Amino acid sequence: MLHSQVDLQRLGELQVSAADEESAVESQQTALRSYEHRLRELIEICRSSGITPIFATQPALYGDGIDEPTGVDLGRIKMGEHINGHLKWEILQMYNRATEEVAADSSCLRIVLGDRMPKSSRYFYDYHHFNNAGCARVADIVAEELTPYLKARALDLEQASGHDPR
Repeated sequence: MLHSQVDLQRLGELQVSAADEESAVESQQTALRSYEHRLRELIEICRSSGITPIFATQPALYGDGIDEPTGVDLGRIKMGEHINGHLKWEILQMYNRATEEVAADSSCLRIVLGDRMPKSSRYFYDYHHFNNAGCARVADIVAEELTPYLKARALDLEQASGHDPR
């Protein structure tokens, strides 16, 4: 699969009706339940193998907001025949929320990258893939969330083993 720079200014805009939006969201329900089931299976497999699962939600360039470098409304961009950036983001957020809920229910660390990553073509070269600046921003967000978690786990392990961490 080839990835290429998306030209936001050439995409055009699309207004999606409330009925089409509702239909698109409803059409995801079966797939969403299957996704949640697969996440739970993944957690079980990880834990049975001594692996601590950590989840991050998926960011995307599209969604509600204006791309500062281009001035393009990312919610109104045409993403397909019947889908714009707003609707596509709403659908992705259904999966992101499912990821957060399953991770929380299973006491897994979750990094809400989807909400924290700025929607800007400064960071993405296409809808989901990061350029170098985007990779640096993702690394900062992940480190900010992961570092305290790892420090706490290390301290817990030291205390459990009877070592004095001082």
